[in-house]
Amino acid sequence: MRKYIPLAGLVLTILVTGSSDAKDTPKAEPTLSASVQGENVCLGCALKKDFGAPSQCAVYGHKHALKVESVTRADGKAVKGWKGRTLQYLENDRSKTLVSGEAGNGRMEVMGTIYTGSQVVAVESFKSLGEGMESKEHEHIEH
Repeated sequence: MRKYIPLAGLVLTILVTGSSDAKDTPKAEPTLSASVQGENVCLGCALKKDFGAPSQCAVYGHKHALKVESVTRADGKAVKGWKGRTLQYLENDRSKTLVSGEAGNGRMEVMGTIYTGSQVVAVESFKSLGEGMESKEHEHIEH
């Protein structure tokens, strides 16, 4: 007759003797102060073009977001794993021209804080990097 280890005992054994990978893996930073380069795109239009999403920008308006090319920490070190992601702008006075598209559809460098779990960037300042366009810096000034 075979004896079976109760399932709870097996789970406990795995947890106690399991890999140390979980404790060796650093937790993701909840916020990241960085410079982000990417393309300011209308999120609805981009999703419609790329995936056939049922966006209705003509009815509800365009809302822009940043399609990430690269992220660099404030200390100058590159951050991997962000290329191709889309960051939405935290909507406020500093980001309103980006969100509305008034700042243009094109390459931008956005300086600010990324809320990593939400994929949102709080804009401190930004500049356009468009080809053939003069690079313009935009910095929010408190009134």
